Amino acid sequence: MKVIGPTVAVRVSRDRVERHPFPLVSAAVLKRFEHPDEVRDMTLGRAICLPGWRWSEHVGRRLGQKRCLIEQLGLVIAGAAAVRFPSGRINVMRRGDLFYVPSEPHE
Repeated sequence: MKVIGPTVAVRVSRDRVERHPFPLVSAAVLKRFEHPDEVRDMTLGRAICLPGWRWSEHVGRRLGQKRCLIEQLGLVIAGAAAVRFPSGRINVMRRGDLFYVPSEPHE
């Protein structure tokens, strides 16, 4: 269905075009943590990384790895951090940024 104005929608099918008047209504979705749609297991951690901290040096060296392979979801509370991918792409995350880093190799 395609909206073509504040009160008209068009449904296009293979054989015909139909116009239907309807009021456009903004819908709000309200959810509660007590009644989730889905439940997943996850580990929550807290990291404090001082200036100069590098995964390859401070973690990877002991493991014999050059890059992290674990996905991360986080929130930068203070300061800034950067994640670098083998392609050369660098994402800088600053205070207030909610971030997701996929499980592809990164530092």
